[in-house]
Amino acid sequence: MWRAEKKQWAGVETNIYRNTDGPFDYLFLHGFLENAQMWKPVLSSLNSEINFCAPDLPGHGKSKMIDGDSEISTLVEWLVPMLEENGRPVFIFGHSLGGYLALELAQKFPEYVGGLFLAHSTATADSEVRKESREQGKRVLEMDKERYLKTAIDSLFIDSLKDVLEDEMGLMVSDALEMEEANVAWYLDAMKTRNSNVQSVADRLFPLIYFSGENDPILPTSVYREEVAITQPEKSFRTASAGHMSHLEAPHELVSAINWTIANFGRHN
Repeated sequence: MWRAEKKQWAGVETNIYRNTDGPFDYLFLHGFLENAQMWKPVLSSLNSEINFCAPDLPGHGKSKMIDGDSEISTLVEWLVPMLEENGRPVFIFGHSLGGYLALELAQKFPEYVGGLFLAHSTATADSEVRKESREQGKRVLEMDKERYLKTAIDSLFIDSLKDVLEDEMGLMVSDALEMEEANVAWYLDAMKTRNSNVQSVADRLFPLIYFSGENDPILPTSVYREEVAITQPEKSFRTASAGHMSHLEAPHELVSAINWTIANFGRHN
């Protein structure tokens, strides 16, 4: 079941998808310029039935934007009331930006986190080169929003699959065009200024799983290898079939990794 609801969390009208009226055990957080619908095909393909919640992040999909500084910690303030209401730790699956949010939550409020699955995400802060790339993105965004979105989304995919996934990429652009320009810029700043969570994750008391693409243009192999050497995850999945968007580029491999995670660390109905 995939049911939409409206919730008020931290003063933000939030659109969520869930399949239970009671507490949920799994939280799925989407990435920048996406919305929670990205998880629907993944969740429908899992081996076991799970109690989940998948919100549209503020300013994405059908959720209103949050007030506050352009920081990942501002998003944590939005997320905490949801988890307080839920009343028990959850295993969080975060794609890209969703992983940044999950990592910041785990650093500040580890009592809400039963585990982390980082899909194309990293605890490492932006490099200076990456920060400048985000600043350049803001400049293009201000001049031509559609051009920025098309370029940004195109860069997430490996070249060999761009023709095959042309329709999916076009839908992503159409959805992202619904976002306010100021909200897109807010998230670029929030991602640029986020702190490293590598050491706090290394000291964690919960399971950590990585899923990444060998051809990911956003998460270089060198950064990934250095990070996992420190964090020592319980499991690390790497696929040669994906760039940054495995839910579209390598969906069977991503589903397999999530199934493995649930079987080994999850709470079952």
